[in-house]
Amino acid sequence: MSDLKIVSLLLGAVFLIAGAVAFIRPQAVRSLLKAFPRNKAAGWVLTAICIAWAGWLVYKMPLGGFERYKNLVYLLIPVSFFMIITYMGELLAARALGGFLMLVPYPMLLAAQFHPSEFRYVIIIMAYAMVIKGMLLTLSPYLFRRFMNPVCNNDNTLKFVSGVWVVFGIILLALGLIEF
Repeated sequence: MSDLKIVSLLLGAVFLIAGAVAFIRPQAVRSLLKAFPRNKAAGWVLTAICIAWAGWLVYKMPLGGFERYKNLVYLLIPVSFFMIITYMGELLAARALGGFLMLVPYPMLLAAQFHPSEFRYVIIIMAYAMVIKGMLLTLSPYLFRRFMNPVCNNDNTLKFVSGVWVVFGIILLALGLIEF
């Protein structure tokens, strides 16, 4: 099984499950989305995941003349986490989600890099869209609410968007099962 197949199946499952949950329980999802940007626990967990992942990536990459300072990553991870939760607490969950959306495309692009299928462009375009959305959320976390307000206005809009997510999840699952 190729890496791109695994990526496509995982993304398809995430979109399908998230869309199905939002379609079945629109009230609960709406209240979750409205409370998310200021949710301290979600912000701390996502920040810890992002900092650990970014630290691991820095530790694995070749740094040339700075190679001898790689062990400082072990010190910088907890210090960075403490500084971020202390000084960037406002809308931290939305910012951390933006950081997560910038980190997730890395394995997606690695899987699609040399794959011969033309359908790899679906994953590539999705990865770059995630990076752009992640940059927007990291720089302007208030945009999370601006993106979600039209979706969360009523149950019909949320059900429509969740239906689109379900269809997209099915497409990604089909691509993973058939093409890759």
